[in-house]
Amino acid sequence: MTRKHSSTLGRLGWLSLSKLLQSLMSFVAISYLARVLGPTSFGILGFATSLVSYFVLLGSLGLPLLAMRESALSRELGASIGQMIPVMMTLAVLSYLLLLALLPALHLLGTQEVVVKILGWQIIINALSLSWALSAAGLTNISAWAYITGTSFRVALIILFIHSQRNLTIVPFLTLFGAGITVLWQWIGVRQRTQILWQMSWHKTWRMIKQALPLSASSVMTQIYNSVDTILLGYWINMQTVGYYNAAYRIPLFLASFTTVYSQILLPSATRLYEQHPEALTNRLSESLSYAAIVVIPTAVGGSVLAGPIIAAIYQHHFQPATVPFAILLWAWATVFTTLHYGNILIAIRHEKAFAHGVLWGAVINLTLNVILIPIWGQIGSALAILFTELFILVYLMTKIFRVLGPYYPNISRLFRTILSALFMGGFLRWVNPYRSVFVSIPLAMMVYALMLVMTKALTRKDWYTLSQLVRNHTPSPPSSMP
Repeated sequence: MTRKHSSTLGRLGWLSLSKLLQSLMSFVAISYLARVLGPTSFGILGFATSLVSYFVLLGSLGLPLLAMRESALSRELGASIGQMIPVMMTLAVLSYLLLLALLPALHLLGTQEVVVKILGWQIIINALSLSWALSAAGLTNISAWAYITGTSFRVALIILFIHSQRNLTIVPFLTLFGAGITVLWQWIGVRQRTQILWQMSWHKTWRMIKQALPLSASSVMTQIYNSVDTILLGYWINMQTVGYYNAAYRIPLFLASFTTVYSQILLPSATRLYEQHPEALTNRLSESLSYAAIVVIPTAVGGSVLAGPIIAAIYQHHFQPATVPFAILLWAWATVFTTLHYGNILIAIRHEKAFAHGVLWGAVINLTLNVILIPIWGQIGSALAILFTELFILVYLMTKIFRVLGPYYPNISRLFRTILSALFMGGFLRWVNPYRSVFVSIPLAMMVYALMLVMTKALTRKDWYTLSQLVRNHTPSPPSSMP
């Protein structure tokens, strides 16, 4: 392994670790806010966050991704920043003004409107973010520290100053302060390494906006099936239901941070193997899916059995209506884990359009299902809409990739043994939970599951060695018979 490649992997590992740490701190903050604000105020906060997220996307139009690619190719970091920041600031200001103009048509109540207006300033702060530039320059360590620092300030201030639902309007200010710290750290890091060359070319800007529109459309589609349920629940049901649903959603969202790390390891590995030894790719991908199933399946099974106690332990008993949506969303997360596997492989083998089409269809189906199911089943309908959408996208992406690489799945024998072990663990949890707290039940279940994996030979000593090599090297080695 070359020194440059090793350095790249080190940055990737550090960035992955920082993302997990940010997710953990954010989850702590969200859990605390749910407890002290209560379902209704927590729902208002979730509704405002989802609404503003659309205007954040509108304020960027996909330009950060395009700018990251162009900056990586040109290696003119200072010039790229000087060109892009004025453009993104202009778009952000226009987006925030559009949000203010549309607020009267939304018929929000007083507190709801205030929270949206304050949180809307995140559009401006997001436009000043230099994460795209730092990624292009390979300075991910600066991004990692910036996000950790900003998140730490936000979480600490929330715990210090938010103690009841009367403090609801303070939360957006603290969110903005944390985001501002992150952006300030990024600017300091960049200014220490390069000089910003401020310039503005409207001709080049318009050309880049047209190039970035497909990326922006894909981001909007993704955002639709990630948050349209929250907005529709707020309009058609009430903010209390939004609070329950957001509480249920936050736990799978935290688990999704581990999914992101899995993707960061899988994508570069698959790309290199496809270029060097394509005939070995499907075997290694099947192996990867088998190992992923060993983690994902027991998490979904155990989480479903313990859904009520987990919700009570994290949010307290007045969030018990979140129990059923949480159990459904856990299975949606398990599906997403597999979906992202096939999606990342499509990107690795240069079939990005198929992935984008899957996201587009997912957005359409999710919106349709939410419109149908929310009036009937409320937050349970929203959770089912996500699960059915992810199942559709999974089948769609599998169909696309199988046409290129041929069919591949987890090892059937190992998958059966994994499911058997997970079901035995689930039965154990059903028996032991009435007598134990969730903090005791979970470690006991993990030990039972590990024992079953050994007894069924779903995981052998050779597998442990292979897993350690995959994590250590971030890339699967080609078979020994290959040159």
